[in-house]
Amino acid sequence: MLEASANSGNKRRKKLQAVSLAGQAFEHLQQRITDGLLPEGSRLVIDQLAREFGVSLIPIREALARLHAEKLVEYHPNKGYRVAKRLSDFDLKELFDARLMIEKAVVDAVVKNLSPSLIQQLRALNDKIAAVPTGKKFSQFRKFVDLNDEFHSAIVQAAGNNLILHAYKGLSYGPQVARELFGRGVPDLKEIIAEHERIVLALESRDAERTRQAISSHIVDGLNRLLAMHSAETKY
Repeated sequence: MLEASANSGNKRRKKLQAVSLAGQAFEHLQQRITDGLLPEGSRLVIDQLAREFGVSLIPIREALARLHAEKLVEYHPNKGYRVAKRLSDFDLKELFDARLMIEKAVVDAVVKNLSPSLIQQLRALNDKIAAVPTGKKFSQFRKFVDLNDEFHSAIVQAAGNNLILHAYKGLSYGPQVARELFGRGVPDLKEIIAEHERIVLALESRDAERTRQAISSHIVDGLNRLLAMHSAETKY
C-alpha cells in the first residue's frame, strides 16, 4: 500500500513507505513503463491502480497527470490513459533537434551571464555522472538520467529566461530516452562524460562559438549512437 494504513496485511498490494503517495505512484508506474512491464498501448485504469496500491484515487490521478506531462502516457477523453508508444527514429530525431535548437540558442546569454559557480556545478554533476551505476534496468540507471537532465538544464537555466527553461523541460528528454536505455544501460557513458567536459571547457573559455560546437557535437553524436542501437535492435 501507499498509505500509512499499510498494516492491513494485504500483502498482494504494493506496500510503499511514503512521504508523497502521488510521487511514489508516479515512480512505480514510471519504472514499469520504462522497463516495458506495461507495454505500449496498455490501459491504465485509475480504479484498478488505486486498489493495487491501496490508496485513494487522488494520488493515482496526480501520478498519471505527471506521466502525461512527461509524455510517458497518453490521455484520450472518454477513454482514459494508455501507455504511450516508444519513440520512433523520426521521433528521436525531432527530440534531439529540439534540444539542439534550444541549447545552441542560449549560448550567448549563458556566456554573458557565466559565473564560476556554474562551472563548478557542471563539473560536480559530471563527476557524479561518472560515478553512478548504469545497469540495464531503470532502477539501475535512473540516477544517470536525472543527473544528465540536471547538467543540461543548468546550462539552459543560466541563460536567465524562465520561458525558455520551461520549454526545454517540456521536451521531457530524460524520461523519453530512458525507455530506449532499458536492456542496454548507458553503453556510451565514457563518451558522454568526455563530451560534457568539452562543453564545460568551452564555456570556461567564454568562447560562444566553441561552446555551440561542443554542444552540437555532443547532441548529434548522442543521437547517432542511439539510432545505431535502434538499428542493431531491429536486426534481431
